[in-house]
Amino acid sequence: MWILRALAHLLLHVAVGVILALIVAALWALARGGSFLDAFRIGCYVFGGVMFLLAAGGQQRSYGLVETSGRLPGMPAWLTPGEADRSLSAAGVFLLTGVALLALAVAIDSLR
Repeated sequence: MWILRALAHLLLHVAVGVILALIVAALWALARGGSFLDAFRIGCYVFGGVMFLLAAGGQQRSYGLVETSGRLPGMPAWLTPGEADRSLSAAGVFLLTGVALLALAVAIDSLR
């Protein structure tokens, strides 16, 4: 079941990236007066590059750990990952979203 949650999370990020690229493309085409498809292609390149930069920044899954054992006698850590806590890391989601947006931009380039 964790894989479905991870895929849904990834698809949500890809959808948000495409929607942002569409919004920027619409505004850019209106302001510049050019073709919407060209503006959408550029928007996909821009947001794909931003997603790669966010992925390079990275976020390790261990950042979410709050170790409290030893501070209070007999108290375990408040937040520890369990067996069921498997998901894509934020860096993985950003990387795959960037790949999807850049692939969409390349596909639009090949149509021209």
